[in-house]
Amino acid sequence: MLFRSFQFQITNPSGTPADGIAFLIQNSGSSAIGFTGGNGGALGYGDDDANSNPSQGEGIPSSVAIEFDTFQNGWDPAPVNGVDSHVAIQSCGTGPNTSHHNYLCNGTSGANSTLGQPVSMENSGINFADGDVHTVTINYTPACPTCSPATVANLQVIVDNVDVYPNGISVDLSTIASNSGTAYVGFTGATGGSFETQQILNWTFAPPQQGTTINPNDPQSLNQTFVISNTPGQFWS
Repeated sequence: MLFRSFQFQITNPSGTPADGIAFLIQNSGSSAIGFTGGNGGALGYGDDDANSNPSQGEGIPSSVAIEFDTFQNGWDPAPVNGVDSHVAIQSCGTGPNTSHHNYLCNGTSGANSTLGQPVSMENSGINFADGDVHTVTINYTPACPTCSPATVANLQVIVDNVDVYPNGISVDLSTIASNSGTAYVGFTGATGGSFETQQILNWTFAPPQQGTTINPNDPQSLNQTFVISNTPGQFWS
């Protein structure tokens, strides 16, 4: 199992906070960014707020985004007690991603852009834009049909000790990896007409295995490669 844990804080919002952040796993390069036309709803990884066809949009291709959204766009769930905060997992496989929930990845056909369903966090008493420090843990188990017991690809998101998807979400990260099995990870965020200050305070990465001993006299030992899948050739560097 692989997991990442991070803490974020959103402060100084406008009357309506906007728009939120996303944790991204992608294979489009270290300079990849989504729609840059001024739409906060894209959260830095998606496409134009007005675009209903992700395949023709400007979202980051070959990516999975786990978003921590603070603003209700037209495709977002309704606020709960006036709070817009929700979590959603978005991907169109190797095609351009979109922040639009429940859109078809090819416009009129193909997979659903939302894996599972968006989850409103106010039901758990969580408001991302309340100025508090929020802690997120993302667990990923790769598929391994030959293991005992066998496992299926599964992603879990835990926010402030709340398991957002108790049964996990089925997503195979190897489908967005490069031929060498590598991918980039990081964060995106955006604001629009409304705003907020978004801060990633810290983050940690725990691979499923220990690295080799680092030899201070051997600079090459500073580079480590960890297997995150039981399928040969799939790695997380």
